[in-house]
Amino acid sequence: MSATKVTRLCRLYMRTVAPHGVAFVPWLVAQIGSIGAPARETLTADLYRRISYRDETGETAAHNVDTARRAVSA
Repeated sequence: MSATKVTRLCRLYMRTVAPHGVAFVPWLVAQIGSIGAPARETLTADLYRRISYRDETGETAAHNVDTARRAVSA
């Protein structure tokens, strides 16, 4: 699966799916499966590890930015 396709899926998720509280990794796996490509070829263990890894520093930074944006818009 190309990097462009993964980027498109990520953007689609953020625009339409994330607001409804659906978890990213299961949704991505379902999307890859619906494309018709075998999951073992497209969603390798390495890719799964990378997309399921939670970076605490990045999570904290994103939370701080979201909090600041909410404070400004309120």
